[in-house]
Amino acid sequence: MITVSHLSKEFVSAGRNVRALDDVSLSVADAEIHGIVGQSGAGKSTLVRCLTLLETPSSGTVTIDGADVAGLSGAELQNARRSIGLVFQHANLFDARTALDNVAYPLEIAGVKRAERRARAAELLELVGLKGTESAYPAQLSGGQKQRVGIARALAADPKVLLCDEPTSALDPNSTAEVLQLIRDVRDRLGLTVLVITHEMSVVKTLCDSVSLLQSGTIVETGSVENVVAANGQLTRQLVPLPALALTPLRAGETALDILAVGEAVDRPFVAEASRIVGSDVAVLAGSIETLAGGRVSRLRVALPAGADVAAVKSTLVSQGAQVSDPVVSEVAA
Repeated sequence: MITVSHLSKEFVSAGRNVRALDDVSLSVADAEIHGIVGQSGAGKSTLVRCLTLLETPSSGTVTIDGADVAGLSGAELQNARRSIGLVFQHANLFDARTALDNVAYPLEIAGVKRAERRARAAELLELVGLKGTESAYPAQLSGGQKQRVGIARALAADPKVLLCDEPTSALDPNSTAEVLQLIRDVRDRLGLTVLVITHEMSVVKTLCDSVSLLQSGTIVETGSVENVVAANGQLTRQLVPLPALALTPLRAGETALDILAVGEAVDRPFVAEASRIVGSDVAVLAGSIETLAGGRVSRLRVALPAGADVAAVKSTLVSQGAQVSDPVVSEVAA
């Protein structure tokens, strides 16, 4: 549904060229929920503007539903924009319009007749769980309700893609959980492709099927959540962190190993197997289990006793489906 190929964007700032996006490529399948994560300054805002055609890329292509939209203009550009529904960090509702009229606004701009657009808006408010709030003004709604109205408005023009820019960062935990569940429910019911821009790993854990890590304008990791975690890179440490307070300093001669398991491998007795190989109990320094994209992932940090055959332990555990690496001993938490 969405394919970004070799996308770059340069700006001129203080007389010099600044490359905000550098050869970005990613692919999002039909009805998939894909997360774009990265810290401030990583290029997320610029990527959003290029994907929504508010910025013209310096080079590269943005293809939505088989059509290259990056170079469009005029009426073709307006039509392409209607295929993308936008959900913002703040709902950005019109204070002087009711919930119904806020949802109907995109249809009003598109020239849809009043009766038809009001019927569509009422239908969408019911879809997002706000039946009965049609006459309420934004000041009468909670933060979570405002975001639901924002989602309904994004769906008004029957888009193929829903792009959510930090959709929950302004909400309390309960409202966050409700909005994330709503986004997944909307995807399931309407078959939309969803792109979520976020800096919150909890959003990726709860919502996303796949994820990309953006750093300094470049995609450095991308793939399904399960495959990205199994790669044991930066996103693994952020999505499946080890509890800092549980980490124990190594004693003289001990060697620490990190053991990562995904899916069915989570249930395998890796610690018992390591203990069998070294001939004594292996201490567990820290552990964490997460459910990501419907599957389980575990990380363990263990200490092998002095004199243990580290190579034999690593080789055996890898053959049984684990990812095994040497941690940085000086780390407090990874």
